[in-house]
Amino acid sequence: MAESNGFVFRDVTEWKMKEIRAFNRDVRDVEGQIKQAMVLVESWPYDGDPASDTSYDDLELEEWQALRDAMVEHVAQRFQ
Repeated sequence: MAESNGFVFRDVTEWKMKEIRAFNRDVRDVEGQIKQAMVLVESWPYDGDPASDTSYDDLELEEWQALRDAMVEHVAQRFQ
């Protein structure tokens, strides 16, 4: 578990190429990004449950961008 900018993410240190490839495929569009966020985000500073796709419907664009950027950075740290 790791925290970044108010988001708590699942640990990805054990991810293998299978998970990395799935993540890279999914982040090419918004629906895929939400799919990955539903798995990776354990908690967030917004209303709703990050594991529920309908919670993303109520996010402001700036909130979504902050979450997306933090999620991508979290996964990128796996390579460091």
